[in-house]
Amino acid sequence: MRATLRPVAVAAAGLALIATAATAPAAVAAEPHGHHHNQGGKDTTPYAFRAVSYGTRIRGGQLPVSSGTTSYQAIACTNRLGTGKENQVATVELPGLGRLDGVYATTGTSGGGDDVASYSTHTIGSLTLDVPNVLGLKIKAIQASSKAYHDAGGYHADTAVSVAGITLSVAGQDLVSLPIPKPDAPVEVPGLVRISVGKEKKVVTPAGAQAKAEGLVIQVLPTGTKIQVAHTAAKLDTGIRRGLFYGKANATQVKAVGDLVRSGPQPLEVMPCQGTGGETRTKSLASVSVPGVLQVDGAGTAVNGLQTGKKAAGYTTASLARANLLNGALVIDAITARAHVVRGPGGVHADSDGTQIGGVVVQGQSIPVGALEGLEIPGVLRVDTNVVTRTNGGIDVVGVRITLLDGSGAVIDLAHAELKIAGADLPKK
Repeated sequence: MRATLRPVAVAAAGLALIATAATAPAAVAAEPHGHHHNQGGKDTTPYAFRAVSYGTRIRGGQLPVSSGTTSYQAIACTNRLGTGKENQVATVELPGLGRLDGVYATTGTSGGGDDVASYSTHTIGSLTLDVPNVLGLKIKAIQASSKAYHDAGGYHADTAVSVAGITLSVAGQDLVSLPIPKPDAPVEVPGLVRISVGKEKKVVTPAGAQAKAEGLVIQVLPTGTKIQVAHTAAKLDTGIRRGLFYGKANATQVKAVGDLVRSGPQPLEVMPCQGTGGETRTKSLASVSVPGVLQVDGAGTAVNGLQTGKKAAGYTTASLARANLLNGALVIDAITARAHVVRGPGGVHADSDGTQIGGVVVQGQSIPVGALEGLEIPGVLRVDTNVVTRTNGGIDVVGVRITLLDGSGAVIDLAHAELKIAGADLPKK
């Protein structure tokens, strides 16, 4: 059910709104201050921990504002206890939209033995939005937290969100209080703003737990602007025996500067920290299109990782059936990139075996695949193939990298696979 307030009339009478007292904030599930340290120091465990926290993510709609994550903090993948990170910022500007004040984010791991936890919190003292000639909004004390943990009773997940108060002004009118939204009951001022409690998700299985919580989702209706506020997530899995997997695969990604359209990694498949238990996990897309820049057909990705007490091994692959660049200036068929890594008693082996290209057409003319490396169409694009970067414990492979020479600075990666396996450093039994 949605709590809908009467439309706001910009008139001498002011705002026809109901003032509602703010409820007290709920207890945060994962208090960071008690979790930064464990008695045993940074002990290694057979558990895989992940956590992430960020303040806002904005989609601009009709406003020329958008952003990635602000006040970001994360623990990507670890099996160590006592790992704690903080990000404390007095003010975070949201260009063209407003600001956050009093931001504090934490992520970490805690506990000992089989009583362990991964946690994430985000606290924002106040969020101020100012959309000229539309509205002003101020929200106080936004908190969100997520905690995934294990104890004698098994795996568990906890989340919590709270907000202290919300005030709104329209066209310079006095501030008035709005009700605080409840789960499945957003607060809306028709034609102006919709404020919802963010999603809370808790997943528990015999092998792990996952918790996600988001403080608020704000939609500025006249402009279509969407703002996610105070996002937290924590994950805990078992299965670490020999190594920690860091890997992902995506068939396409367009990175650019200037006004050129961008495209994130698609379809993105991420290797779990503990591997996949030997199961191949896949994603696919029939097509990916960046109009005027790239048309891809038959995009797919796969990851597979397995570890025993003696070794950890895995691979990530990305492939696509056909890539058409710049409306036919360059067409490449059957691109595959593969990153393969094995960690064992003798060290780490990494290779890109299986990386290949099927066929190439340049401006309507077929050329040998070997001639694609270093190919340049003056003022249009340059091509690099089988771009391999060796890392500590792994390898990064791009099947084909296209650099546009039109001054945009755009780089297009086709078939990108990467994998690293770090040592688990578990105590010997």
